[in-house]
Amino acid sequence: MELDNILQSYRRSYGERFYNGLERIKIILEILENPQNDFLAIHVAGTNGKGSISSNFSYIFQELGLKTGLFTSPHLERFTERVKVDNLEINKQNFLDILKNKVIPATEKIDKPKYDTVTEFELVVITAFCYFSEQKVDIAIIEAGLGGRFDATNILSNILFSVITNISIDHTERLGSSLKEITYHKVGIIKESVDVITTCFNSEIDMFRETIDQLNNFDQTFLHIANPNTIKSEKLNLLNLRKQRIYVINNKESIFYNKEIKSSLIAKYQKENISIVLKAMEVLFEKIFYSKDSKLPIKCNENDFIEKVINGIAKTKWSGRFEIFNYRGTNIVIDGAHNDNGMKSLVSSIKDIVNHDTKVITIFACNKDKEYEKMIDYISEITDTFIITKSHVEIKAKDPENISKYLSLLNKDNQIVKDYRQTIDFACKIISERNYNNKNVLICVCGSLYLVGGIREIIKSIED
Repeated sequence: MELDNILQSYRRSYGERFYNGLERIKIILEILENPQNDFLAIHVAGTNGKGSISSNFSYIFQELGLKTGLFTSPHLERFTERVKVDNLEINKQNFLDILKNKVIPATEKIDKPKYDTVTEFELVVITAFCYFSEQKVDIAIIEAGLGGRFDATNILSNILFSVITNISIDHTERLGSSLKEITYHKVGIIKESVDVITTCFNSEIDMFRETIDQLNNFDQTFLHIANPNTIKSEKLNLLNLRKQRIYVINNKESIFYNKEIKSSLIAKYQKENISIVLKAMEVLFEKIFYSKDSKLPIKCNENDFIEKVINGIAKTKWSGRFEIFNYRGTNIVIDGAHNDNGMKSLVSSIKDIVNHDTKVITIFACNKDKEYEKMIDYISEITDTFIITKSHVEIKAKDPENISKYLSLLNKDNQIVKDYRQTIDFACKIISERNYNNKNVLICVCGSLYLVGGIREIIKSIED
């Protein structure tokens, strides 16, 4: 409770934050003797897929024998999920000790009239850096929070490589309403002489090129495009959902050519994320075995490296991303899709496993800053009935009435259940009243990571 109270006092809406830059966090970290420089980092930005990719990297580097830090946001169930070493969450007391004894005292030394008070996110980022330094990690995978260019994580400089997953419209109140404006923020993580792996194509590349031109003496071979089309994946279906999906690489130039890659991240959209992970590992492979400048204490031969990467991907877990549960005989998929591009990918993944007779009941909530209409437009295509609710994070939750009104305009069957904890049983009630065949029904939970985390906690407690 003490941790929640401390963080709450630094929690403010976007409109209340007038400082926009990295100078503040730079000064605080200098006071703390720059803990972020004590380890190599992989910096991951983009609109969707950051968490899945970061988790894959974390498992892979552990498999390669490295002590590995992982910073992600937001969390699903517990705040401490955001900071991990070797996939073990930071102990809450450790978090509190670093926060109270190091980080907050350092923040009190800055010029507040000039730089304003630090944000909650900055506090957590600095705490993570201090923890990784204390734990003496070899490498840390750091997920950007919002955007990239002015994100607190962009203070990193000791970077092995950077990743930009994909770029689409999101967080328009902070990043701008056009793809070009948003791309400007995402590509802001690009550093001179640091390799970048991305799946961005077409117009987004123009922004990449503009950024490159602004950097002096930049190695033009820095940009590595990952192509999901070089990966084949097996077909799954709702009646026979397995815990893993098998991917096969058909690019003859890849070190993973013809290798069978198993992953517990089974959504169709994960193919793009897997392609980024594999491309990054190919770049690292070249550094270790040919250029000899990887900066990492990895000791294995080429075949072992490939095998360990494949093993790392097979072991990877990432909660709340097209995660399948069975509740009272009905399949439930919970997915963190919380913007229009994420929802488009979710719909594609659901279409990949259902048939035309499948009944889909969608439990939906979203944050105030989201363009829910676009998300609803996508998910409506496959949804028979909506249950509209709100997450437990009241300060960020969108009023369900507004969403319900929009659905009514679309003539979509919808009902409001204000307490998200009652939504799963309400969906089961609908299934029973309408005599649906449980085996041909899918309950989908989406729209808000906070909602997904809350529902997941309920399902897991019943399972346990």
